[in-house]
Amino acid sequence: MSYNLKNYDKVKFQDTVEIGTHAPNLKKHFLEQDVTLITLDIKYSFLRELFKAIHSFPNLTYVEILNSQLQDFRLVQCERLEDRLYKISSNIAQLYAKHSGGNQKAKLDGKIKKLAVLRKEVIHSDELSDNLEQFKYENSYGLQPTNVISHDSLGSSVNLELGTENKDMEKMKEALFIMDRFKISDQAYQEVATISDTLPKLHSIIYIRDNMNNNLEICRTPGNTPGAYVSLRTELRKIMEQRSNIPENIKKKISGDGTKAVKKALRNLPDKLFFIIHNETHEDTVQLWKDFSAIYNFICSDLCETKDAQSIFTQCKQWVDKFSSLGDKRKGYAQKNITPYIHCLLYHVPYFIVNYGSLRKFSGQPTEKVNGDIKAIHHQKTNRYDCAMDALKVRKRIEANHNSGREKRSYNKKKSDYWEMKFV
Repeated sequence: MSYNLKNYDKVKFQDTVEIGTHAPNLKKHFLEQDVTLITLDIKYSFLRELFKAIHSFPNLTYVEILNSQLQDFRLVQCERLEDRLYKISSNIAQLYAKHSGGNQKAKLDGKIKKLAVLRKEVIHSDELSDNLEQFKYENSYGLQPTNVISHDSLGSSVNLELGTENKDMEKMKEALFIMDRFKISDQAYQEVATISDTLPKLHSIIYIRDNMNNNLEICRTPGNTPGAYVSLRTELRKIMEQRSNIPENIKKKISGDGTKAVKKALRNLPDKLFFIIHNETHEDTVQLWKDFSAIYNFICSDLCETKDAQSIFTQCKQWVDKFSSLGDKRKGYAQKNITPYIHCLLYHVPYFIVNYGSLRKFSGQPTEKVNGDIKAIHHQKTNRYDCAMDALKVRKRIEANHNSGREKRSYNKKKSDYWEMKFV
């Protein structure tokens, strides 16, 4: 409610809302039917601060803050007024953002925006007094309200539970996680929230998001090139704080082992190549894949650290010779088809293993996955102004809210022989 506003915030908004005349763009028959009761003249300066204040007070609505400036009557909390105030205040805030000069903003401060209020959207002072007396009566008997049932203009009941801050907070975090995870824009969420009675309001989501961003430890990269980074020392310290028993020696893998898909392909693919490739060379081709699988598993295992560079080079050289021997029979196996990857495998990997150990700890596949996520965030979730900072914020928020995502149901296969059945 409006009593959550501090005195300073109320005084800051004084003399910015007045009762005006009917808006000039209203149709004549609206006036004849007495649908519109009053028109509020609201200064641009108030609407600008209203857009800011709604993020500082996520439990309040636009109508509640506006009611703090009204004396003889109050506005009914309804979807039409809430959406109208949101659109007006956001447009005015964007208008201020486009004008950097003080004189230009001073001119905007004096401008007025008219808000038409319908008769059914006004609560007079006598109705407020009756409601207040009812609450005083209940409190005198030690009764504590647990929920409030209201009725909208269409007669539908709306049940508002009291004391559900924790549930609301968790619901807002779940909504933020979905927005970040699936790159949903604020505009798209706002459109969905307007047709739903259960989704949190957008300004509440923005408030939670801003609070999380303020608590993130993201630094600017040095130099003139814009960029951002997360401190490795800070990340390691957070991981250590989550552990109860800390061993004396700790090994931390910088990038996880993302080679499961590759290992699976190398294990299953060669045998599936029979009767698909040319009969003349299919045995040599299948053996070539199996030999490469053996080399790959070897250089990614701890066993390779016990060998010298020459023995690893010899094993790789035999594979490259077998690869080139197929060049006379099939396309794609000639000397010109030796890629930089094969060159590195032959002349650099053996000595790299001797100096630094198995290649498994240097797998780059998780980095490729992160790169794909960052590109999607850049194109779908940011304004492309501060790309590195925005992308890191989204990634860190997803990491912090990962427990807010829904738990996927387990898949139970009902018919194990389904794919062996004959279909007509």
